[in-house]
Amino acid sequence: MKRKILIAILAVVAVITCVFGLTACRHKGNGGNNRGEINDVLVDGLILQYNGNGYTVKKVFDNRLTTAKIPDKYRRKPVTAIETEAFAGCFLLESVNIGDNITSIGMGAFRHCSALTSIKIPDSVTSIGNSAFMGCSALTSITIPDGVTEISDGLFSGCNALKEIVIPDSITKIGNSAFWCCFSLTDITLPDGLTVIGEEAFSSCTSLRNLVMPDSVTTIGERAFKDCHSLKYNEDIIAYYLGNNVNPFVVLVKVNSKGIIRCTLSEKTKIIYINAFYGCSSLESITIPDSVTIIESGAFRFCRSLTDIYFNGTKEQWGAISKSEDWDYGTYTYTVHCTDGDI
Repeated sequence: MKRKILIAILAVVAVITCVFGLTACRHKGNGGNNRGEINDVLVDGLILQYNGNGYTVKKVFDNRLTTAKIPDKYRRKPVTAIETEAFAGCFLLESVNIGDNITSIGMGAFRHCSALTSIKIPDSVTSIGNSAFMGCSALTSITIPDGVTEISDGLFSGCNALKEIVIPDSITKIGNSAFWCCFSLTDITLPDGLTVIGEEAFSSCTSLRNLVMPDSVTTIGERAFKDCHSLKYNEDIIAYYLGNNVNPFVVLVKVNSKGIIRCTLSEKTKIIYINAFYGCSSLESITIPDSVTIIESGAFRFCRSLTDIYFNGTKEQWGAISKSEDWDYGTYTYTVHCTDGDI
């Protein structure tokens, strides 16, 4: 009798084990949901996660992989995103094929993939997170799709080999340190419609020679072109500028001599950049055109002799210029002469 009971118990255990084993084999992942979908699955070395509508690339199963292919779909559901740091630290990864349903690439997704030489971002992508390609030191070229509106902070920071990048007209902002230490970058055309260039955006791009600056830019952060020793400026008799073929004088970057006494700015100048006239202690008067819309931080810092600013516009127009709080720090008493009276 006892022997029959023991046999029956063992049979039940065997059945239960078999059922669970088959379920685990069918799912190949960690759990499911009430729709019968799988939460986590392993597909071609990638761990995909179900989010209710489709799948995202959560992370790699083995960071020693050399190539990766992200599928368009899994189980007839779209694969729509690459999550934060999904491929981060895959030092041997050389190429990635991204599926056409991907719409977003998460923060640090390919950070420090130092062997990555080739990646094609599909037109479906509309968002790329901060530092997504930071430290991809073998990457030589990349094209940003038209649907992306921002080059995020640190996106290509430390991409030492990057020589060519295509920036679409959809881009309105370049974030802080976006191209920091891109030593091989020599030429870049910023698109019409770009309004913001962040702090240190192109800092230490030591080979950067030619940069086309559109008229649409309204903000340029501090040290945006720090240590860009090869950068070619447009020049007139008083200053160095960045601009474009139609308007070479969009941004007055810096004065070419600290010893100037008086000067007249180009009638096409829109931005007087940070510290542009810093320390011009002999400057007594300056004529500013009504085309200027922004005077950045410290633009006339320590111009102690400045007594007259001649503005070729009305008092209302002068008041409408966006001026940093410390644009005239270290100056003494001066008068702004406008076309309809003094201020």
